[in-house]
Amino acid sequence: MKFIAIDTGSSKTRVLMAEKKNKKSNVLNIYIEIILDPCNYKIHGISGVKKLIDEIISKYRIRKPDNYYIVAGFSGAAEKESKIKISKLFKSKGFIDKRVKIISDIELLLESISNDGIVLIAGTGCICSGRKPIKNSDKYSEASAGGYGYKFNSEPGGYSLGLKAIYKSVEIEDGISKTKSILPQEIKTHFKVERFRDLIPVIYESKDYQKEIAELSPIIFQCAYNKDLISLSLLKEHVETLASYIEAVYKKLGFDKTTVYLHGGLLKDRFAKELLIYPLINHKSLQTLKLNFKTLGVKKSDKDPILEIIKNLQQINLARTS
Repeated sequence: MKFIAIDTGSSKTRVLMAEKKNKKSNVLNIYIEIILDPCNYKIHGISGVKKLIDEIISKYRIRKPDNYYIVAGFSGAAEKESKIKISKLFKSKGFIDKRVKIISDIELLLESISNDGIVLIAGTGCICSGRKPIKNSDKYSEASAGGYGYKFNSEPGGYSLGLKAIYKSVEIEDGISKTKSILPQEIKTHFKVERFRDLIPVIYESKDYQKEIAELSPIIFQCAYNKDLISLSLLKEHVETLASYIEAVYKKLGFDKTTVYLHGGLLKDRFAKELLIYPLINHKSLQTLKLNFKTLGVKKSDKDPILEIIKNLQQINLARTS
């Protein structure tokens, strides 16, 4: 039996396949990872999911889909209807319905931490969710903040950060703002334009403009590190919102104490530790809460969420066959 875990996002998709080299052993000792194009269900839709499934089948040379157990965490697929539609696509390719589990990206992360704690995703978009086990039960309470998609551009992810940076830069170029900043020129250099008006066709004609705007995040971090006031202000605003998400989920679930797991591409920036993670951990609104912070899938030494999912899949399979 083979196992596949899929973690889709707006910037990339990670896929991990595992199988037993020795049929007599319960140890999974062959792991093959592939990185594929982004696949956010709200952005890329049914056609994007079809393309992803076809790529997985091709890359892993899958001939007998019924031999596979799959867990797929899709960004933009928190709603039940979305999950049903995605499941049907896997089934149409020959995968067995009972062996395919479709969940959201945040649910995948929560399952990787055994459904106990808070997970904050800060990637292209942002969501914070938590689960608290119910005593003497295998069930849990759940609460969330954020995660409404890119059209709610106030959410503190890379897309929102990049969009706000463009807004601020346009105000400077148009003479509305007199603030001195190195950010506008850095953005124009990135997009290879001389004026922000030249950026209009670049953005409006792009098929993946959310990703392109989110890719401004490293520039904003670099400018903030160089003491650019607008960039520092944008990151400070992001920290405020991220802290409010964590506080809201903590209080809704009534935790006495818990661990917050930080995940997402925004946290992998080389300046994120100084400009985002430390300010968040030390935010005044979180100081009265009993919180332990850990990164998840950010540093090489972190737990790998999809590897944990693979291990969980194996344990479920062993329990069913024993």
